[in-house]
Amino acid sequence: MIMSANNEVGRERMRLNFGNAVRMKFSRLINLGFIEVESLPTIVRYQKDDLEIRIYHGRKSFEIGFEICHQGSCYSISELIRAIDSEAADRYRNYTATTSEAIGKGLTQLEQLVLRYAERALQSDPVFLRNLRQTEGLGQKGTHWTCLQSYCDRKPMPRFEVGTI
Repeated sequence: MIMSANNEVGRERMRLNFGNAVRMKFSRLINLGFIEVESLPTIVRYQKDDLEIRIYHGRKSFEIGFEICHQGSCYSISELIRAIDSEAADRYRNYTATTSEAIGKGLTQLEQLVLRYAERALQSDPVFLRNLRQTEGLGQKGTHWTCLQSYCDRKPMPRFEVGTI
């Protein structure tokens, strides 16, 4: 693994083994034709054609998140949920994990959400992707995260290691 001096993630984060946990929980992405293109202590990226998947463990927030990017725009799991069920999206919060065990639980929860709400996006459904693009900027509280903004710039929220749907 190559890490630059600019990488803010130390050995403590490496011991959480996030990358391997993602590979185990999201092996289905490989079956769908995605290729792993990057694995770092806090993010694993997959690509297929014009889609990119980012599964991350927030550097400051410790939140586990998912983004799918298409044509320069990225959509978080909460936006994918909102596209199908706005009430579920209002209740959703990213799972916060500070231990290997909690990462496993959070990724299991995230995998279930991805299977339920992101299936059409993962299959490059043009109608679903067009609808996502048309609703850009209309997410929860009027925000839309551009690629990795949620990963890099979110402020940590004081939460326990409990995720809610």
